[in-house]
Amino acid sequence: MSDLRVMIPLAIALFGVLLWLLRPGRRLADAGPTSIALKIGSNRPRHYRFFPQIRQALSSADDEYLCKATPPHITRQVRRERRAIARNFFHKPSMN
Repeated sequence: MSDLRVMIPLAIALFGVLLWLLRPGRRLADAGPTSIALKIGSNRPRHYRFFPQIRQALSSADDEYLCKATPPHITRQVRRERRAIARNFFHKPSMN
């Protein structure tokens, strides 16, 4: 009987903690150890996640496709615009 008196409040307390952890709308600061990892990586600019798209736009394979699929004057214009975007991407900090 004394074991039951200890186990029931313990089970209720654990259930309450579980509900608190699973509640919707938790902030990132309450998330625990993962928030520390995110804070460490926050010194990078936010636009770094778009780097693969910039690399693809400047790749030789994409350039070859443009040469085959578009007229020469459009290809030159796209190259100029993509290079200007890449220069701005690497030299201006993100406003996000």
